[in-house]
Amino acid sequence: MKDITTILFDIDGTILDTREFIFQATEHALKTCGYPVPDRGAISSVVGIAFPEFYHILAGKDADMDKLVEAHRGFQLNNFGLSTPFSGSVEVLKKLKEKGYKIAAVTSRHKHTSHPTLIQSGIFDMFGAVITTDMIKETKPSPAPLLKALEILKETPDKAIMVGDSHLDVEAGKNAGTRTVRVTYGFHKDNLHMPKPDFFIDDINDLLKLLETKNTPEGCFLFPNSLERTRQRTGRNYATVSFKPFAGRNFGTFFAATLTCSPVFGLRAIRAARAFTEKIPKPAIETSPPFFKVWMIASNNPSTISSACTFVPPSFPCTQSANACLFIDF
Repeated sequence: MKDITTILFDIDGTILDTREFIFQATEHALKTCGYPVPDRGAISSVVGIAFPEFYHILAGKDADMDKLVEAHRGFQLNNFGLSTPFSGSVEVLKKLKEKGYKIAAVTSRHKHTSHPTLIQSGIFDMFGAVITTDMIKETKPSPAPLLKALEILKETPDKAIMVGDSHLDVEAGKNAGTRTVRVTYGFHKDNLHMPKPDFFIDDINDLLKLLETKNTPEGCFLFPNSLERTRQRTGRNYATVSFKPFAGRNFGTFFAATLTCSPVFGLRAIRAARAFTEKIPKPAIETSPPFFKVWMIASNNPSTISSACTFVPPSFPCTQSANACLFIDF
């Protein structure tokens, strides 16, 4: 992706782990103001939506927004310690800066709470722009905050990529004309394909790999966990992988697939992988277009593909497959 010069980051659930910071503030505000406190799943589903709509959804249109927002921000102003960087995020930002990328943060939070969390994490100065709700009237999914960041960085949308954990981030990126990356580890882990981003990553470190990868198929899931687990388990930097695609149940041309991964290589390994994969029965997997789930079969034995172990439950969405064996050097 040599044409990308600029990375726009969502903050909450992407760079910073603010789950307790947001959950506890919301629970405190609702309880203090006398409103029912929903479960954290309900709160998580609206994270990324700016005030007052955030509390309109949780407490109703007639709720006292001023008191709720005041209580929410008051709690956060006294509890910045509940916000911490995700593992690897600080290092990734440093490496991006070293490589010459322009970086901005685009958040639905106010500067009074967003700036201190970035400052205490030691990353505020890494951003060439930090766009908050007090700077611009429109919030994600409007393209306005992203375009404002690009204006400050003096860059165009076609040179930028938006990275976030929410459908709002993906929609904002598409509306602004940037490419989009959705992380799978943040607040929003359901309906990852709505809308479809250009790429998925399940670890912030994979962003560096994505940016360095040439001709990465759009819509694919980069660097499946099984490959990384294979490397960690065996210490080997290679693996033979075989895919077996088949039509997903009730979804016409959409596909599901099985995957075999083993830390061996060579012609015999490729033949063994293909033979083993062909014997795998078609699992009864219901898929949701435009994605399919991948059942992963990973070998626990570095010497042979035939010892591949039990199915690992589907853990990520993917959009592409190949009826062939691949030799992957990573």
